[in-house]
Amino acid sequence: MDLIEGVDASVNFKEGIFASVLLITYNQEEYAEGALLSILNQDYENIEIIVSDDCSNDSTWMILKQVVKSYHGTKKVILNRNASTKGILGNRLKAFSLSRGKLIFFADGDDISLKQRCSKSIDYWMKSEVKYDLIASDGFDMTKSGQILGVKHTDNLENFTLKDWAKRRPYFFGASFMVTRDLLDSNVFDFRLKDDDHSYVFRAIIRNGAARLPSSLIMHRRGGISQPEKNKTKVRRESKKDSAKNYYKNKLIEYYQFLNDANKFNRSDEFVKLHEHQLKYSEYTINILTAEGLFAKLHCFYNYSSIAFWKRIRYLKYALFYN
Repeated sequence: MDLIEGVDASVNFKEGIFASVLLITYNQEEYAEGALLSILNQDYENIEIIVSDDCSNDSTWMILKQVVKSYHGTKKVILNRNASTKGILGNRLKAFSLSRGKLIFFADGDDISLKQRCSKSIDYWMKSEVKYDLIASDGFDMTKSGQILGVKHTDNLENFTLKDWAKRRPYFFGASFMVTRDLLDSNVFDFRLKDDDHSYVFRAIIRNGAARLPSSLIMHRRGGISQPEKNKTKVRRESKKDSAKNYYKNKLIEYYQFLNDANKFNRSDEFVKLHEHQLKYSEYTINILTAEGLFAKLHCFYNYSSIAFWKRIRYLKYALFYN
């Protein structure tokens, strides 16, 4: 059972809580204190802070508890430690399940939020004629050691359409997101997703829209370490063939998450038409890399004749010659 310290999950929160910050951590003992303090020091008071540690095996959890113990401010803070690792998406949704805010801020255990991040984002959302489902701010590009290298500009998302999405994904980074509660509640998520950031933006685009806030409100650390290290080690040891197979498996998982959302909001026909080639290419790659025997591989190669020859031959070579 997950441990919740400081408050029982069933306790009613004070009325009027408008926004929640979900700070997720995993083995970030070097950075967790700074990340949490930057949230506690927000100049917007009407927020609750949910800190969810994904069963870190270093001192991250002890550091988080000490910071909260030393905090004497007025913000509501909930500490949660998962009994076992859930991964980034699972940990974020666990934190979300403990929250009550209408607006939800994402925060990672190795980033620093500027003190006006919440207030500026909320003010932007309140003054906007469109109540966007997702606001992505700009941020500062920060090294692991904390050196600021420059500004990271999120792409303008206001007029992004499904057709645009099929041509090119916009640039953004999930650590800067503020989303509506309705966005997360409106449909299920596939816990196998490796990159959940794109799923939030896609869902926002087909619901009430997404927007860029052109202010740098977060220091985004390079080489984020929210993902369990054992998974990273496994990826480094993969062969080219396995790497390609896993890449396209993840693409298919993401595709069906998008399709599920598109179907939920009556956009599935449009989505399938725009992404039909992408789906076939991913399916071809998986099928030829997992086919047993030369005949099965050649059958797969000729069966997907709608895909360009050079693309098919590339993965046929992978299937035949790479371990």
